[in-house]
Amino acid sequence: MQPALLATSAGWGILCAVAFSLVRAWRQRHFDAGRTALVFLASASLPSYVKLLYASYVGSVAALPPDWATFSGLAAVVALGLALQQIIRDFWGCIASGPTTQANVEPSTDNSAAPRTTAPPAA
Repeated sequence: MQPALLATSAGWGILCAVAFSLVRAWRQRHFDAGRTALVFLASASLPSYVKLLYASYVGSVAALPPDWATFSGLAAVVALGLALQQIIRDFWGCIASGPTTQANVEPSTDNSAAPRTTAPPAA
């Protein structure tokens, strides 16, 4: 990787990971190493992906970054991590909430759409 691109990528990754960690600690009082790592990887790869998008827009192989295959692999790692995180979150959400039956569902108290059973008052 070119030194300038490496410095830019690392700078973006560190900046975004630190910002994410601070906001998460401030708002949720919780630190998640997995999400922070994904934020770092995703944001560190942004400058390289911009170069890849530019090369595809121009249509020139010469415009590709020298190690474009590395960035494609990193994109696959980030996409795989996000997909697994979503799958695990959905499964835990289903397991934690338990079965939904008619007995544990609260009835609606909104009667605005209920049919009228009496005639409206005369004017």
